[in-house]
Amino acid sequence: LIILSRYTGLRKEEIYNLKWSDIITVKGNFRLLIVHNLKVERLLDKDDILKVVPVTKKLGEILDRLEKNPFKTDSKILDTGMTWKAYRDFVSRAFTHFYKVAMPEVEHKVFNQLRKSQITDIQSILGEDAHLISGHSNNSVISKHYVDKIQAAIKLLELEE
Repeated sequence: LIILSRYTGLRKEEIYNLKWSDIITVKGNFRLLIVHNLKVERLLDKDDILKVVPVTKKLGEILDRLEKNPFKTDSKILDTGMTWKAYRDFVSRAFTHFYKVAMPEVEHKVFNQLRKSQITDIQSILGEDAHLISGHSNNSVISKHYVDKIQAAIKLLELEE
């Protein structure tokens, strides 16, 4: 769940609702996740606002490792058997616990940091076109609320190596 969240940049509810049928293949071998942008749909009172999540190599490896029943293409990718409310509470607590155990000396992070990390990566690769993938209306929203400036600087330094 945590790794899938990190490499999709999706919100908790979007991850909860992900189905195998949300994956499409285009141009022969490129896979995409087509998901409902639930927050924006609620804000605009519409039910047809979609966002595209490219299935990168890392995300593809994660999806390939998850067991998929070929006869249940409409089944959830992460079928936890939990209600949405139980899932939401579990995810937040599990991430907080994981982070504290894995990195006790590092400042506490929250689950939403995974989304921030993915959007920072997208911004570092696509620049001004990042909003096309992140689902935001423009890059000013991304820059103001999502991009981790330190993480972006580290990405740039890593690309130079």
